[in-house]
Amino acid sequence: MRKTTAEKIYELGSYRVLGSATQYVADMHLYLPSAKFNNHKLFQAKQALESPAFFQVLESRHSCHKFCSEELSLNKIRSLLLCGYGLKSRHGSFTVPLAGGLDVMQLKVALRERGRWGAYDWDHVGYRLNKINRMLSDPNKLFFARSTDISLSSAAIVISANLGVLAKRYTARAYKFACIQAGHIAQNIILEATSLGLSSLVLGSLKEEEIINSFGIISEKPLYAVVIGKNLKE
Repeated sequence: MRKTTAEKIYELGSYRVLGSATQYVADMHLYLPSAKFNNHKLFQAKQALESPAFFQVLESRHSCHKFCSEELSLNKIRSLLLCGYGLKSRHGSFTVPLAGGLDVMQLKVALRERGRWGAYDWDHVGYRLNKINRMLSDPNKLFFARSTDISLSSAAIVISANLGVLAKRYTARAYKFACIQAGHIAQNIILEATSLGLSSLVLGSLKEEEIINSFGIISEKPLYAVVIGKNLKE
């Protein structure tokens, strides 16, 4: 099948073409003190907030690089997925804005269960978590994340998009819109995880072919991932 321009752009940035990022030593961020930060000004700004509860969630969010091997209940996983990407009205409105209202996003889940890893598909219209008839040997094989052992997390949610469908309306811009939508979904998942007392880590360095083969993906292209679990330090 002939590839769209959006799909060709996607492939240029894939792991198959680029490998691990050039000059890429580790994905651990160095948080350096900012001379521009003023704690007193932040305090004053927070006092004027209309919704302080939401900002408290934002303050609590931190990227986690060391997880402890703890399993999550299916109810918590469903909560994360529904907030991330779910149909919320009969009018076709979703929990995130979509270009042209086109339902092209998809969530796959690698989930720790009884010490092993299962593969799941999120039905964002029926609100069901459907098990794919296959097991995952090691979730680390799906990503390039040297500083984090993904196998110690509780779940890894992969966000994908059907670029072919989106490109029929938006041609080459489809790739940009898909990435934006993946970011919206990831942010929702991260904030819901934080509100549930969970830690998270977003990953853009995906091994796309490994993910496609592991989950049996046919039409969608993996774009982004959110790793969820309990922080080892807590």
